Amino acid sequence: MYKVIFLDDELITLQMLESAIDWQQYNIVPSGVATDGEEGLALFEQIQPDIIIADIRMPKMNGIEFARAIRQTRRPVKIILLSAYAEFEYAQSALTYQISDYLLKPLDENKLEAAVARIVQELDRDTTVSSTIENYRLERAEKLLQRTLSEYRDNPRTVELPVEVAAQLRAAFSQADWLLLLVRVADPAELHVAVDAEGIGLFLKDRFGPHTPVVSISPVELVVLCAEQAVQRQLEEIVTGLRLRSQPIKVGMSRIPESFDLLQAVRQTENALAVGYYTGGTLHVYREWQPFSDDLSIKLSDFEPAITELVEQGNSGGLIEQLQRHLMPMFSRQVKPELIETLLVDFSNWVKIALTKQYPGVVFSELAAVERYRLRACATQAALLDFLARCLEGVAEAVRGLLADDPGYYIVKRAKDYARAHYTETDLSLQAVADHVGLSKNHFSRVFHKTTGVKFWDYVTQLRIDKAKELLKGSNRSNSEICHEIGYESEFYFSKIFKKVVGVAAQEFRRR
Repeated sequence: MYKVIFLDDELITLQMLESAIDWQQYNIVPSGVATDGEEGLALFEQIQPDIIIADIRMPKMNGIEFARAIRQTRRPVKIILLSAYAEFEYAQSALTYQISDYLLKPLDENKLEAAVARIVQELDRDTTVSSTIENYRLERAEKLLQRTLSEYRDNPRTVELPVEVAAQLRAAFSQADWLLLLVRVADPAELHVAVDAEGIGLFLKDRFGPHTPVVSISPVELVVLCAEQAVQRQLEEIVTGLRLRSQPIKVGMSRIPESFDLLQAVRQTENALAVGYYTGGTLHVYREWQPFSDDLSIKLSDFEPAITELVEQGNSGGLIEQLQRHLMPMFSRQVKPELIETLLVDFSNWVKIALTKQYPGVVFSELAAVERYRLRACATQAALLDFLARCLEGVAEAVRGLLADDPGYYIVKRAKDYARAHYTETDLSLQAVADHVGLSKNHFSRVFHKTTGVKFWDYVTQLRIDKAKELLKGSNRSNSEICHEIGYESEFYFSKIFKKVVGVAAQEFRRR
């Protein structure tokens, strides 16, 4: 609605103006009257009207002087002047002070309405243009904000905020008492279901206002810039509303520094959310930097036997149990959550490599879900453990399906089981393995190589060399003793094979 005020020292004229036309029809609200120019200026400051209708002949300050004072404020407002005299000098002044219309008394209501209708059209056009310009300015600023924060999210250790970019953002978002909110989806969702971050962003804009900067910096994270007063008033309501829509979130909050270094503010909100990872809750305000442990005390190679069991037999129970057993002490030490995320991404890649070797060309979509952003969406330790267990069990089901559907995989599984049980025997033969799986020797060789991409004897050699490396590092046995223990009769042949596979002689390997 537009606002109009009336200035005239004649009460009858003021009354007539208030009822002369149907103001509501033109989306206008009469908002006050004044009987002289000085009183009119005070009313103008109080009401901030869009339209002023003022008499020229008023005490203390006439209409021309009043119009001059209004234009000095540089605020956009439409002015209609009224006069009982059709004087040329007044018309000239009207041009000087951008008077929208000049009407003679006694007032013709039709002419007044025509003037008002034209002014409303101008106001509508001005509002549209102004809104378009403002929207364009904010849209450009939001894109700069999103680009800056997304680059940080991709490279948090190396990206810094250039001073000129901070200045641009400060100019675009000039409101005082800015807070930065890092809004993080608090549920990794189903493994193959995309998180509706866009819908959450629209919900936040609807609650905070359309001009509130809301940008996505990862598939599960949004950054919001808003006034502190707005946050205190609405944030709990927003969290509740999203929870009711099955879109739970956690929010980290930090005050933006005077330098407008948004990356510093983001780091502080991440620290606040890391605190919340161990303490629980939904809203986390940054107060001071909290340190976390860097002690992972874990080696991915510890998981190799359990990964092999998953990959070759479709059994995930042992791997899930071992993973939980290693993670629980980390939770107790309050290891930095981002380090746990990195460890689990590396763990996932290790499993992917093992699956690719065993099943070339097969895509295991269950592991594609183990991405840093979904791990970050696990708001609690229990949620993380449950998410990982579901991923690994999904892989196990897929492996069991492959073993059931493709005889080649099943044959290879039985052959590998047999080889692991008998590779230390010097009389292990291809025929014995082929008999074990129920195929001819040549057919078995073709199936094993086609399924795994590796020849059977190369597989056995790798088993033997891996065991030799373990004995060289962990015992004082001689080469002769080791070669017999892993299934070779000749120490010379063992030494030759070891150097070929490992790249160095056995004794040199031991000394390293």
